Amino acid sequence: MLRPELHVLVFCLVFNSCGGQKYEEQGLEFRNWYVVKPIADGGGTVAYGQVRNASNMQKNLRQADFSCAATTALHETVISADRVTMKALPEIAIAPGETVSFEPGHKHIMLTQTKAGDSICAAAFTFGNTTIKFAVRVMPRK
Repeated sequence: MLRPELHVLVFCLVFNSCGGQKYEEQGLEFRNWYVVKPIADGGGTVAYGQVRNASNMQKNLRQADFSCAATTALHETVISADRVTMKALPEIAIAPGETVSFEPGHKHIMLTQTKAGDSICAAAFTFGNTTIKFAVRVMPRK
């Protein structure tokens, strides 16, 4: 049986990335992705990073799934009349050459029913009929 740290290394090698760096596929660049470490099992958390469309065609992000969560949703923080709410986004259009940032207080990916002990999550980003998969670190809140 492999030690836990070797599981992480093997996982990172299989998915060619472990967050914090850059992963490229299908004309898309994923940079600095991480999941905020949840406080307890079963709780919610968020994922942050950037997606750059290096292709010459618009790409529409329709879903982002993470292995360390039961459900996920694309969201945006909205401030109106001194109130902060979250709005679900059915998809996010990314124009050629554009970078979309997922960061605190703006766009983010909500994760529910998470596993607090995970250190790596498999991420799967769906654009139309294409799904791009790579590993993402679980890190303490910055």
